[in-house]
Amino acid sequence: MHAPERRTWDEATESFIPRTEILSSGTSLPHKLQNLQGWLTAGSFSLLLAGTNLTTPLLPVYRSKIGFTPFMMSMSFVAYVGVLIMVLLLFSNGRVVRFSPLLMCAALILAAGSDVLIGTATTAGVLIGRAVAGIAGGIGTGAAAALVVASLGARGRSVSATGNLIGAVLGTSFAQICVALLDARAMYWTFLVHAVICIFVVVILASVLTLRVAENRRILTNRGQDVSSLDGSVRDLKLRPFLGGCIAWSTISCAIVFLPSFFQSLGAPILRAVGVLVLLVFCASGQVFSPLLYRLVPRASGSAASWIGISLLLIGAILHNTALSLIGFGLLGIGIGVKYRTGLLVLTLGAAPVEQSSLSSVYAATTYGVAAATVLVAGWMGAHFGLDHLVPWLFIALGLVTIVFSPWAPTLSDSIERETLPR
Repeated sequence: MHAPERRTWDEATESFIPRTEILSSGTSLPHKLQNLQGWLTAGSFSLLLAGTNLTTPLLPVYRSKIGFTPFMMSMSFVAYVGVLIMVLLLFSNGRVVRFSPLLMCAALILAAGSDVLIGTATTAGVLIGRAVAGIAGGIGTGAAAALVVASLGARGRSVSATGNLIGAVLGTSFAQICVALLDARAMYWTFLVHAVICIFVVVILASVLTLRVAENRRILTNRGQDVSSLDGSVRDLKLRPFLGGCIAWSTISCAIVFLPSFFQSLGAPILRAVGVLVLLVFCASGQVFSPLLYRLVPRASGSAASWIGISLLLIGAILHNTALSLIGFGLLGIGIGVKYRTGLLVLTLGAAPVEQSSLSSVYAATTYGVAAATVLVAGWMGAHFGLDHLVPWLFIALGLVTIVFSPWAPTLSDSIERETLPR
């Protein structure tokens, strides 16, 4: 008896098609153009998010060169995240998804404008530029999600999570290199280079989107399968991905904000300089290699890697063991990456590009909002009790929350097994 042929849901035709048909059509020009749109949009989204992370390594330079106070550092964070969350929620309405090609191009142009403002290296320029970056990120998140799913189908569902982390790695690394090579001049050249790349990419992206204008209009105005009509087991998962994503993003946000200063106070310059970068690299790797992890450990949710990573990180800090802490950074990054990506995939199971855009925007807004609140509360507590006392207890609390939530955390099998279905 022959096994049932595996079929994949095609959003454009609203039908399941055999994988053999997909493979046989892979050499056609329209199919190549469709794939090009998907991967180019994914790269554009990573470029967009890379720009929002350029300022992180430059904060000490701003403090010494233009008199940035700790309050101004906090304001630069609030200016970006606050505007980002509002725009994400505003553009989560499914009716704006039809304009995704225009919105994606506008996001890159706004990102270039943000670079020009921040590149003035003035307090006002940095704050206004960060707010403009929030607008760019807000309109680009949903637009990118819709366009990538319209082009790549289920393969593109994790673009909002993976593109975010890849952008964070690239942006932070590039800015750190610029600071090392250019010192104070990095305040100008870092953003000029990013602006030029954004303009170059938007010209190419606009050309591809123009060639596919009819196909995109048809797909982006078709709601396809109604997410609310999915089976009960999927609906039951809808709260869990939000909780998992909030825990993951709150953990990585606290790590980025507090751990470099914590390890500097402990006299650990290597951990201060590369710890967060290791975290981001392994976080992005955990997302990119999630399909491989699924084949090895399908029931993994990222929770175990997260709390083991936190434990090793803190034990290494207590013992002044740099290697142990770096292993902790890596494991924590893998756990966060898997948890955040899995949450988004489970949330958007069965969604057409229209729903993908809306759900991705709401997911990002919720996780960013909770993370921002966590950072602000932790910062207020740190001001009262001291950073050295705060950080260990903060991450112990985050580890305990991760352990408590782990039995309910969405797993890799929850997100991947439903991406292809038999007819």
